[in-house]
Amino acid sequence: MRKDLLRQLTEGKLTEYPRDYLDFNFSRTILGYMNVLIQQRGRRALLFHSVPCPCVAVNEQGGSGYPSPNCVSCGGYGIYFLHDKPHELRALVSSTNMVEGDTRGSAPLQSGTVSITVPSEYNLSSGDKFVFPDMKVPVPLLRRYKAVDEGIPVPFAIVDVEDMVTKYDDPSSPVLNMERGKDYTIDIENRKIAIPSGSVLTDNMVVSLSAIVIPEYIIETVNHANRQILTSHSDEKAKVLNLPKNCTATRSDLFFGQRVQYSKSAD
Repeated sequence: MRKDLLRQLTEGKLTEYPRDYLDFNFSRTILGYMNVLIQQRGRRALLFHSVPCPCVAVNEQGGSGYPSPNCVSCGGYGIYFLHDKPHELRALVSSTNMVEGDTRGSAPLQSGTVSITVPSEYNLSSGDKFVFPDMKVPVPLLRRYKAVDEGIPVPFAIVDVEDMVTKYDDPSSPVLNMERGKDYTIDIENRKIAIPSGSVLTDNMVVSLSAIVIPEYIIETVNHANRQILTSHSDEKAKVLNLPKNCTATRSDLFFGQRVQYSKSAD
């Protein structure tokens, strides 16, 4: 087991880890090499810790205990991300499970949860967010345009828009192709598709688009928050090692979509 596992690793980085990770007795479990595997085979990730948004708290005059829909800090979802303190790390992503969420209007969006494993020195909590900067995926979206918003918000970091079409409410009307620069522009910084005046798109029209985005995952469950193991059977030589952390995370559009549904049902 030890030789087979080491043969799969890229040489040169094992010395970055304590000798305890290479102890023969400890190497009988693959968990002893997980930090090494994550560092050398994991994807680059950004981890944003979160705290409950203060708008959720029940005040002295009474309150709902639910997020404020008009909160400018959390957007009405009750979670505030500490964007000024991201952790850059490597993480293993596996065990994708498909789930279905009604986030594309009449058509259900097939997405899912992923299992994410991070090195032992990082802490994970439900509500924290993972962003994978090198992961770019096409996402079909169906959105109704409100002129008062002056654009169409996108739930992920936008990289590009491949196609964008619309049509009038009349079912017999043709689909209209929207031209970038004339009918819309991409506001990458604010995660928004801006609609200039004179666009073919008008208030309450629906747009259908294919966007290239950087997906974000919100932690639902921390499966292994604190795992430890002894390096030796001998009490004199034994040392306690912290093992990698593992969690289950859901794409943010589905995660927040579920929270909205829960809030409505709770009311």
